[in-house]
Amino acid sequence: MELRIFQKGFNYSQDGPGNRLVYHLQGCNLRCPWCSNPEGLACTGGKAYSAEELLQQILSSRMMFFDGGGVTFTGGEVTMQFDALKELLTMLKQEGIHTCIETNGCHVRLPELFPLTDHLIMDCKHHDPKIHQAVTGVSCALTHQNLRLAIEAGKQPAVRIPLI
Repeated sequence: MELRIFQKGFNYSQDGPGNRLVYHLQGCNLRCPWCSNPEGLACTGGKAYSAEELLQQILSSRMMFFDGGGVTFTGGEVTMQFDALKELLTMLKQEGIHTCIETNGCHVRLPELFPLTDHLIMDCKHHDPKIHQAVTGVSCALTHQNLRLAIEAGKQPAVRIPLI
């Protein structure tokens, strides 16, 4: 399995705690008019890496993970590459690397990633289901359900709500 990445780089505390290596994964299931990463919307493009290749990149950057840092996967939408991401997160947990995902929460299998994720950022595009559907093209019901499940799992997600 491969992960398609369209951008990577370090960021301090914006995409999770501490200094983090941030990978932007290709593909998104929403079509928000304000998208900050439109180059990540399509599932094609970017550069393909195996989970093992990314693991080696991340491990070689380990000394940069100060102040509680680690690795963050964002998008696009990370769950568009669910199985490959789950494989990589499993490897990272085995290595003791702090993990974070930023997601729109619209994937039915998202709770499977909770045990593999130290920090969860969920983007709730709008609280009103009708407005959410009209603006993004997708219902927010699953996002709300996954947010409740994350809280029940003790994740204490950071919730981001854009001002639209």
